[in-house]
Amino acid sequence: MIVSLRSDKLMEIRVEAGSFSTVPMIQLAHKAVGELAQGKQLPLLIIAEKDATLDTEAMAYMAREDSNPYSSAEAVLIFSISQKLLGNFYLRFNKPQKPTKVFTKMDAALDWLEQFK
Repeated sequence: MIVSLRSDKLMEIRVEAGSFSTVPMIQLAHKAVGELAQGKQLPLLIIAEKDATLDTEAMAYMAREDSNPYSSAEAVLIFSISQKLLGNFYLRFNKPQKPTKVFTKMDAALDWLEQFK
């Protein structure tokens, strides 16, 4: 995972294509978000490149309010049908505690995150 603070004041986590994320990996990414955001809450763009996925424990962890205290909202950008199915499952069954939405277009994700700045 690559974590960065964008020039538009959004945090970004880029998940490499084909990778499989676990709770410890997500915890490391969230720690980096906190450091880059200097402890502030900022909107988070998660770019899950083609076929990047995560396990069920990671989904349950991400849905918790306290999993990432540095994000005010999370937009997840996806690129494959399997990711869309997983994203819909995550939203429906894990019910994230923060505003969270899955997108297939970057512009739509960025527009949605603007309201949380």
